[in-house]
Amino acid sequence: MYFKERFFRPLIIIILIIQFSNIHASKSDIKKAADFLNEGDYDSMIQVLERNSNKDIIILRAKHYFLGIAYARNQDFEQAIRNFSLAIKYKNQKPDLYYELGQALYAMNELEKAQKSFSTSANNGFKESQSHYYIAHIAQLLEKSKMAKEFFIKVINNPKTTIDLKQVARFQLSETLLTMARTTNDVKNIVEKHVLPQFEKALKIKNTGPTAIDILKRIKSIQDEFGLNPSKFVSGKALPKKSLSIFASQNIGYNNNFTLTDDLPGNVQSKEDTFISETNVEASYLFIMKRKYTIEPGLAISHTVHSERDNSAVYSADEYEIRPSLDFTLEHKQFNNPATLYLNLNYDYRALDNRQQKDRVFNNRTYTYELGNRFKYFNFGTSNVKVRQRVFRSFNPALSVDTTTIGADQLVVKGGKVYLFLLNLDLARFTQSDTNDNDTLLLRTDYIWPSILPNLSLNLALSYTFISYKNSATDASQGVEKILSPSFKITRDITDRFAVDVEYIYTKNTSDAQSRNYTSHLTSLEFSYSY
Repeated sequence: MYFKERFFRPLIIIILIIQFSNIHASKSDIKKAADFLNEGDYDSMIQVLERNSNKDIIILRAKHYFLGIAYARNQDFEQAIRNFSLAIKYKNQKPDLYYELGQALYAMNELEKAQKSFSTSANNGFKESQSHYYIAHIAQLLEKSKMAKEFFIKVINNPKTTIDLKQVARFQLSETLLTMARTTNDVKNIVEKHVLPQFEKALKIKNTGPTAIDILKRIKSIQDEFGLNPSKFVSGKALPKKSLSIFASQNIGYNNNFTLTDDLPGNVQSKEDTFISETNVEASYLFIMKRKYTIEPGLAISHTVHSERDNSAVYSADEYEIRPSLDFTLEHKQFNNPATLYLNLNYDYRALDNRQQKDRVFNNRTYTYELGNRFKYFNFGTSNVKVRQRVFRSFNPALSVDTTTIGADQLVVKGGKVYLFLLNLDLARFTQSDTNDNDTLLLRTDYIWPSILPNLSLNLALSYTFISYKNSATDASQGVEKILSPSFKITRDITDRFAVDVEYIYTKNTSDAQSRNYTSHLTSLEFSYSY
């Protein structure tokens, strides 16, 4: 017995001394790890802790907690989760343990486990608002909208929630409500009355900063998607900035071979040169209803005078016109882009010096009905198709004609330049005789350079017209008449409202009837005002 006591007592003392030394060394390692954590040196932190083999439960609690932190900061989330789990196993009571574990699980996409960790963190009173936010956000990812809504509301109602987090939570609550609204049959109404007001509340919390910018963009995006943007039509096209439009112009031109417009197909040369003065005034007012329909009544008046006063073939073309109009549009979507269905009603009263007495009297009344649709099928520009009925009633019944037009045009916008391609087919049928019945095909292309120089634009155009007569006798004498007409226009914007145009038009008419062959050059200068 005496021998055992003499042998084991020193051994126990030695073991206790070794254990005490190990514990002291381990505590020293823990302190070093904490210092490295404060310095952000996570690699050294891991190195110190991983070489520590002390099995004391107190040391293990601290070791695995700090290793979890170090691995998480180094984004080795798998190791972080393992060590945080061990820290929990060894009863570590650090308040942020479950919050840190939740973040690591979230990073590894173990979403339901992350939710449980954040729930424990919130129940423990650590970062309650942030934990509830994570629970709600994960519910969004898991498409559990009701749960997301519940916890976003908890974040918003928590008095300890910061302004920034409250705004983000309100923002994401709005997104959750939008997701829920999409599952209903009355989505547009719900978005307008319940979802958008939540986005606006989020914006009011703090109207500056990156989150506010994102919210504002989202509001506009949703308004555009559901046709609720107050500055746009329901189709998504921008509303006009003004309702009243006024245009006035004074054009002075010179034509070296004035051509007579006798209300018959084609024109006849006069072999006279003349200056031409044309004054034009137009006004219209646009009424918009429900951001979907528009009605635009308008009135245009023009007055034309020729300087040649000796040749009646020229001054008989002096005229004035009165043109009231009424235009209707329906804004809609086609091919997932804004489109416009339109109906234009126009009346034209025209007075000419048709008696060659230097006195303008009634010449004709024209009623025009046009139905068309502008839409965007191609990414590079707008397309337009239309049908038009024109009823022309002359003072001379033999000149009265009904014309049906089928047309299409295509805009191409590329590299800051605009190209226009147009095709019109006119089917003209006279009311009293078929002598001049004809089909007229117009092909035209325009090239527009809006900013060839500052405040200066260029328009080059080329048109080719083919007139085919239906009457066999007329066709035999005149054949298919062709009119080639290249032109150019330069526009200089003096101010936002005033502009000056210089235009040149060359015309060449070709016919089997030699008397109808001619060329002409028209040069003009125009001053215009628009409002």
